[in-house]
Amino acid sequence: MVLMLNLSEHWESSRVSAVVAAAPIVTLISVHAVSVIAPSLIVPENLSVTAIVGAILIVAGSVAMALGK
Repeated sequence: MVLMLNLSEHWESSRVSAVVAAAPIVTLISVHAVSVIAPSLIVPENLSVTAIVGAILIVAGSVAMALGK
Protein backbone atom coordinates (compact mmCIF):
# COMPACT_ATOMS: atom_id res chain seq x y z
CA MET A 1 0.00 0.00 0.00
CA VAL A 2 2.86 2.35 0.81
CA LEU A 3 4.33 1.65 -2.63
CA MET A 4 1.06 2.64 -4.30
CA LEU A 5 0.90 5.87 -2.28
CA ASN A 6 4.50 6.64 -3.15
CA LEU A 7 3.89 5.97 -6.84
CA SER A 8 0.91 8.30 -6.88
CA GLU A 9 3.16 11.20 -5.89
CA HIS A 10 5.33 10.73 -8.96
CA TRP A 11 3.20 9.04 -11.63
CA GLU A 12 0.12 10.20 -13.46
CA SER A 13 -3.05 8.57 -12.21
CA SER A 14 -3.57 6.66 -15.46
CA ARG A 15 -0.21 4.93 -15.06
CA VAL A 16 -0.97 4.05 -11.46
CA SER A 17 -4.28 2.53 -12.55
CA ALA A 18 -2.43 0.36 -15.08
CA VAL A 19 -0.18 -0.95 -12.31
CA VAL A 20 -3.14 -1.54 -10.00
CA ALA A 21 -5.03 -3.38 -12.76
CA ALA A 22 -2.04 -5.63 -13.40
CA ALA A 23 -1.61 -6.60 -9.73
CA PRO A 24 -4.26 -9.38 -9.71
CA ILE A 25 -2.78 -10.83 -12.91
CA VAL A 26 0.66 -10.96 -11.31
CA THR A 27 -0.90 -12.63 -8.27
CA LEU A 28 -2.60 -15.31 -10.37
CA ILE A 29 0.60 -16.01 -12.29
CA SER A 30 2.56 -16.24 -9.03
CA VAL A 31 0.03 -18.64 -7.49
CA HIS A 32 0.20 -20.83 -10.59
CA ALA A 33 4.02 -20.84 -10.54
CA VAL A 34 4.12 -21.81 -6.86
CA SER A 35 1.52 -24.54 -7.42
CA VAL A 36 3.69 -26.04 -10.16
CA ILE A 37 6.82 -25.91 -7.99
CA ALA A 38 5.15 -27.05 -4.74
CA PRO A 39 1.72 -28.57 -5.48
CA SER A 40 1.02 -29.37 -1.82
CA LEU A 41 1.54 -25.74 -0.78
CA ILE A 42 -1.08 -23.94 -2.90
CA VAL A 43 -4.02 -25.11 -4.99
CA PRO A 44 -4.22 -23.12 -8.25
CA GLU A 45 -7.34 -21.20 -9.19
CA ASN A 46 -9.41 -22.86 -11.93
CA LEU A 47 -10.09 -20.09 -14.45
CA SER A 48 -12.15 -20.37 -17.60
CA VAL A 49 -10.98 -19.08 -20.97
CA THR A 50 -13.53 -16.27 -20.68
CA ALA A 51 -12.05 -15.14 -17.35
CA ILE A 52 -8.52 -15.16 -18.74
CA VAL A 53 -9.52 -13.21 -21.87
CA GLY A 54 -11.45 -10.71 -19.74
CA ALA A 55 -8.46 -10.14 -17.46
CA ILE A 56 -6.17 -9.62 -20.44
CA LEU A 57 -8.60 -7.11 -21.95
CA ILE A 58 -8.85 -5.14 -18.71
CA VAL A 59 -5.07 -4.91 -18.32
CA ALA A 60 -4.59 -4.09 -22.01
CA GLY A 61 -7.16 -1.29 -21.74
CA SER A 62 -5.47 0.16 -18.66
CA VAL A 63 -2.06 0.02 -20.33
CA ALA A 64 -3.44 1.62 -23.51
CA MET A 65 -4.95 4.47 -21.49
CA ALA A 66 -1.69 4.93 -19.56
CA LEU A 67 0.27 5.16 -22.78
CA GLY A 68 -2.29 7.50 -24.30
CA LYS A 69 -3.06 5.38 -27.35
